[in-house]
Amino acid sequence: MKNPQVYLVRAGRHGEREAAAIEGGVATIGFDDIGDLRKYKSRDAVKAEFAKQYPDKSSVALGNWTGQVWRFSHDIPKGATIVLPSKMQSTIHVGRVTGPYYYSDDPKMLHCLPVEWKAEIPRSAFDKDLLYSFGTLLTVASVKREDAAQRVWDTVAGKTSTTAKRPVEKSIEEDTEVEESEIDLEQQAEDEIVRHMNRTLDGHNFADLITALLEVQGYVSQSSSPGADGGVDILAGSGPLGFQEPRICVQVKFTSSTVDVKVLRELQGVMRRTKAEHGLLVSWGGFKQSVLKEARDDHFYIRLWSERDVLEQIYRHYNKLGEEWRARVPLRRIWALVSDGDS
Repeated sequence: MKNPQVYLVRAGRHGEREAAAIEGGVATIGFDDIGDLRKYKSRDAVKAEFAKQYPDKSSVALGNWTGQVWRFSHDIPKGATIVLPSKMQSTIHVGRVTGPYYYSDDPKMLHCLPVEWKAEIPRSAFDKDLLYSFGTLLTVASVKREDAAQRVWDTVAGKTSTTAKRPVEKSIEEDTEVEESEIDLEQQAEDEIVRHMNRTLDGHNFADLITALLEVQGYVSQSSSPGADGGVDILAGSGPLGFQEPRICVQVKFTSSTVDVKVLRELQGVMRRTKAEHGLLVSWGGFKQSVLKEARDDHFYIRLWSERDVLEQIYRHYNKLGEEWRARVPLRRIWALVSDGDS
């Protein structure tokens, strides 16, 4: 283990810098107005600049921001583990810091920490207490769970961790970086829904769920038998018999791993064979960056649904789903006040 420290660094409230950070081999944060962080010799100097830039913000907010940017620019050492929860899909990027903070000339990513990104892992692969820490709303945070680094890298390697795992309720006090008020409750609830679906569904059930989601949107769908689909899981079309356009060829992958570009290209071939105008690739485990990059050029031809997209479809059409599905995935909508987040 090169360095036992683990840090979470987000790439924008909505993940707007995520793709660029991964492709550029960096971790990056916002707070662009404060300039090169190397010029500040103390936390007090950073806080004073924040106070000058944002005179209407409370001392608590200024102190919060100060702690995060100082940690990012001064405290994270070479060799430390970086985790970046994706906003694009339900995965977590994992990498190692390879050098010190620097101020970039790229206006989209001014504050940078060089990182060698090693893997993109489904959220569901991580222990529950680690996910709790990864669920902080802070932009930069230290993860203090027991043996966190070893367990993160065990997960990347696909191994069951041999180190002790503490239940969330018994280890919250150990993670002093994360206060209850700073936890993303929406993400925490979503993680629980995912765990429930992983326990109760298999690949064929999942394909049936996708079929149901298409049918409540007006499509006539036909699912293939398990193992006999030749790459086609669902064919869907409009009109009484499903003959009318748009005609969609759907391939469904209910696995814990991200799918590669080979699967996307297989779907393109099946679409040509079945004369489908559009394709839908559904991967519960998400997609490798190569798939996301290639699919951008096929935006009006093929769409991708990751775990997060499937959940959004369930939320949107839940009341239209049949009683069987509402019983298998029992949900209740709640409303909560949203506070103003950080950069």
